[in-house]
Amino acid sequence: MPSGWQRAEAAEEDDLDSMILRTGKGRLEVYLPRQRSRPKTDAAKFYEQLELSWQRRYGKQMALDWLEAGGQRWRLCRRPSSTGAGQVFQVVTLHGGEAYQLVVLTDDSTDRLPEDVHAMLASVAWGAGQPAPLLAVTPTAAEPPAVAGTLAAAQPTAVEPAAIQPTAVPAGRRWRLLRSVVALPTGKAWTRLARAEEGLLGPGGKVRGLGINAMTGGLDAYLEGAWQGQAANAAPQSFHRRWRVRWPDLPQTWQSGGELAFDLALLSEASGAAPDGGLSVRIDLTPACAPRLQVVRWLDGLAAGGVAGLPKLADMACATAPEGGPAAVTVSGQAQGVSGELHRPVRLAVPATWEQGIRAGKEGEVRRLVLRARFLVSEEGKSAGDAMLREAAAVFVYGPED
Repeated sequence: MPSGWQRAEAAEEDDLDSMILRTGKGRLEVYLPRQRSRPKTDAAKFYEQLELSWQRRYGKQMALDWLEAGGQRWRLCRRPSSTGAGQVFQVVTLHGGEAYQLVVLTDDSTDRLPEDVHAMLASVAWGAGQPAPLLAVTPTAAEPPAVAGTLAAAQPTAVEPAAIQPTAVPAGRRWRLLRSVVALPTGKAWTRLARAEEGLLGPGGKVRGLGINAMTGGLDAYLEGAWQGQAANAAPQSFHRRWRVRWPDLPQTWQSGGELAFDLALLSEASGAAPDGGLSVRIDLTPACAPRLQVVRWLDGLAAGGVAGLPKLADMACATAPEGGPAAVTVSGQAQGVSGELHRPVRLAVPATWEQGIRAGKEGEVRRLVLRARFLVSEEGKSAGDAMLREAAAVFVYGPED
């Protein structure tokens, strides 16, 4: 390892599938990759396409430069981080027909590559021996696939690289919550839903009131009326059902390569001779790639028109649909014998390799991860409350930090 640098803990590097080096005061990090591949074009075309992909992605925010270090010429792209609290440097070179890349993150506002990183590059020797793989980029698309080669350090210990995002963001990209919407039934739907709920109550069932309200970090629903039950000639009995879901610690930011983790607080209460049934929440995470305005209009439509607009998410499918994505999860709380809220953990494993494979297909598209929560009383959809709750959804849209 180069002198003066410290490595991150093994668990962090494993999560990111990357070697992470840090040095100096403040934030100065270098990410080195493990992945390998090779560009299929000559040097001039390679750099031309690389610069074009940077221009398309970062526009006027970026600045280009050349860097000489250790007898090797590196192409350098500098841009502000998405938070505005520092700079991101993407450093790429060709050597022996292979392309190499590293990413530098610093909280300094400098317009020059930090001297510690320059010294690291100057100490690199391109030798034979046991190579350590280093990621690079074949710029044949706005977000090009990775290529790689080998690199050994001049120090006695070889630089062991680790994987980083081919878009110059380390594997295990950080995502930030951009917007959330709770989609509820519209005014015209409630008469239809009342009739549907009466059908679920069975003969003699009568709905006197129902409703769903969004609240800060959750929603609240109720259903009340009369229910005859299964006994022949039984007199109708009044009942009142109430459901509540809260997500108080939904992450504002999180990182792929680990888990999207938070807790749900579930409440399902019943009084009177009410039908059985608790409350469950089904959660999934779906990638979307589309122009930013299309995503905004889709969310506006959910807020105004309810869940009828949810299928339009399919129209924003990304150009690639990588396998191995997080599986949908369902968390449940039962009504009977329970007093107060039930707290249930939600754990969605988000593999970095899956997240890295999400690719936009056209220039101008943004990438988003859409977390959806749907609500149900029973899997069969035949319990009191199902008709109403199945026409509600919470949608949370995350975008990459860098």
